[in-house]
Amino acid sequence: MSSDIEFVIGSSYANRKGTYVVKEVRENTLLVQYTDGETAELNIAIQKRVILNMSAGGYLSKEVSQEPSPTAQQGIAFSLPQENGATYPQFSYSNSGDVNPISDEPRQLKPDWKAIRQIAEANSIKCLYHFTDSSNLESIRQYRGLYSWVRLAQLGIQVSRPGGGELSRQLDAYKGLGDYVRLCFNPNQPMKAVAIKEGRLIQPVDLKIDLEILYWQETQFTDQNATANSMRRGNTAEHFKTIRFDLMKRRWQNEEEKALFQAEVLVKSSLPIKYIRNI
Repeated sequence: MSSDIEFVIGSSYANRKGTYVVKEVRENTLLVQYTDGETAELNIAIQKRVILNMSAGGYLSKEVSQEPSPTAQQGIAFSLPQENGATYPQFSYSNSGDVNPISDEPRQLKPDWKAIRQIAEANSIKCLYHFTDSSNLESIRQYRGLYSWVRLAQLGIQVSRPGGGELSRQLDAYKGLGDYVRLCFNPNQPMKAVAIKEGRLIQPVDLKIDLEILYWQETQFTDQNATANSMRRGNTAEHFKTIRFDLMKRRWQNEEEKALFQAEVLVKSSLPIKYIRNI
């Protein structure tokens, strides 16, 4: 992986102490907050090396115990593997014990949300999609929506069949995408086919998502798969209109089109169930 890692304010990253959210990006340092509330100032160059080393060594793969501990209802504990006899610290995401229901409060809109709506209408975009397994639907109903995998861990919610694999989560952490719910413009995604082939999805379901989430201030857009090295990412109408919407209406013809076909919409942390049309 390249060392060209971009730290984005509000995004989640991981080091050997745990997962943190970037609060401020300074010239050579980051002001961050860990999931336990602790704040710290971290050297940017060092954190880039840590992320690369953890990704290369597989440290971003986290195993959740299949047998819940007595404190399991207060969160999910993760431990990092050993290397050359060294044991890295255990860390955990925790809450007060009760999963707080997802907020249905209106979210702040982008200043140019009307321009985004016009672009969607001009390209006949009727809804967005999120693929999952039918076994996850009960949990989605119970917890009133979709959550990023970082938010799921913070709340102690275990997913029956995650759509993303370990490599996907490693790439998410590398790119600072762990705290986003991922949506697409066409349900026939190559990554869904991979998930089916690998047995992560047994009975795939395509959830249809209301377009209103496009207008939220923190929603971001990528012109191809969000983990691709060459993807462009932003949250404005200018970024939105760079997406190749013409490809969403047909099958790609080459590898370049296949990459652009996988353009994504990234919703920060959670997506309330009222925006899911078919559940």
